[in-house]
Amino acid sequence: MLSGNPRRRTIGTGVMRSLKAWILGLAILSTLASAQDLERLPRFPGGADSEPPPPPTSAAHRNLILMIGDGMGVAQRTAARLITVGSEGRTEIDRLPGLCLVTTWSADAMTTDSAASATAYACGVKTNNTVLGLDRSGNPIPSILELAKQAGYATGLVATSDLTDATPAAFYAHTASRVRWWEILDQLLQVAPDLLLGGGRSAWIADGVDLDGDGLSDSRRHALPSASARRRSPLDLARAAGYRIAMTDDELTRAGPEGGKLLGLFAPHHLAYEKDRFAGGPQEKSAADQPHLADMTRAALERLTKTGEKGFFLMIEGSRIDMAAHEGDAEAQVWETVAFDEAVGVARRFAAKDRHTLLIVTADHETGGLFLPGWRRSDGTIGFQRGREIIAKRDARGMSLPTRTDPAPPAFHLGCVRHVTLGVPEDDPGAGRGEHTAVDVPLAHMGPGAEGLHGVIDNSDVFEVMADYLF
Repeated sequence: MLSGNPRRRTIGTGVMRSLKAWILGLAILSTLASAQDLERLPRFPGGADSEPPPPPTSAAHRNLILMIGDGMGVAQRTAARLITVGSEGRTEIDRLPGLCLVTTWSADAMTTDSAASATAYACGVKTNNTVLGLDRSGNPIPSILELAKQAGYATGLVATSDLTDATPAAFYAHTASRVRWWEILDQLLQVAPDLLLGGGRSAWIADGVDLDGDGLSDSRRHALPSASARRRSPLDLARAAGYRIAMTDDELTRAGPEGGKLLGLFAPHHLAYEKDRFAGGPQEKSAADQPHLADMTRAALERLTKTGEKGFFLMIEGSRIDMAAHEGDAEAQVWETVAFDEAVGVARRFAAKDRHTLLIVTADHETGGLFLPGWRRSDGTIGFQRGREIIAKRDARGMSLPTRTDPAPPAFHLGCVRHVTLGVPEDDPGAGRGEHTAVDVPLAHMGPGAEGLHGVIDNSDVFEVMADYLF
């Protein structure tokens, strides 16, 4: 769709820096003790039980996995740790050996939205809030996914949101407004990544009528072109372009790991909240046919490995961490973070085995001002008791997580940007609504090519690191 690479000079410089750092690393390693002595050295605190760094990657095989927890800050990660493995345990993200902080401001605001932040990651430029894939002057900038596709890599996007939502859209769309979803969907079909897994099925069906009767909302339906103008639905166009279509978890499984284009549309709009999968009643029933983020991650890695001999670029978003915070639902926010962490575990084990994969795990921004003010024994506070109930249901379905026995549950709260502290009791999780915050977000990583990921960096710097590695 877009040609050329305006950042080629800086990319080349970065490659030389990486090569020099590698040579220096070899010289240092040659002076160290044996592997047995290295094993006795203390682990980096943020990477307990982490694997040793992979060897340098050959030019013929490079993979890059970028995982974005939308709205996930330090507090969300801490809460997920407390729920699943306790204070002394380590989550999958914790096990990644590299760590830095990322600034997230946008071109026109101290506090970014997902469109501007995802554009910084995807394209390496700062832009205004609500804008996708354009610089401050309105010029389209090729994304890392588009550049990877042009260079011969397999490409994929996975999200628990609508695939035209802001974060995934920044990797293929170029528009002044993130709400122009029909224009965004048209550009997605033009870019045609090899793998697409997420929600938003209603937008792909003719006239916005979904297969299960759940159609587009009025606010989205009014933007639909007429049937005569469209002639064919986006789903028909995807089939004609060679995509295999999966609408359920079972269909994703049946698609198998073989290569080729795959489009998975598992919900009319966004996928279900993780906590709703175990809530019982209609909520649980509606989510029964939807894969978990970890399942989609596993399927994407298996398929992309066989699609591109040169390697692949894959962006995975835990989209609904942010949405839960906007709804004031601290419990849902924490469980979305847990589900995202499970997906990170799938990617981490893949990267450790492959040893030619750069894995980056970060966030576009923090949402909700989640904080953990202390221990409370109140039964009405979201905490380990509720966590144990959900974990028990997950265990019964073969999704094992350690069960905590701490007698005192932590209190989860959402604070909003109006400096109002919102305590969120279990019986009223919608008591307050959270907004985006301007705080820095953590970035964890493992694998080759991560020399530029240290200290405090900007989200646009991450593009440079990814481009240096792939090209």
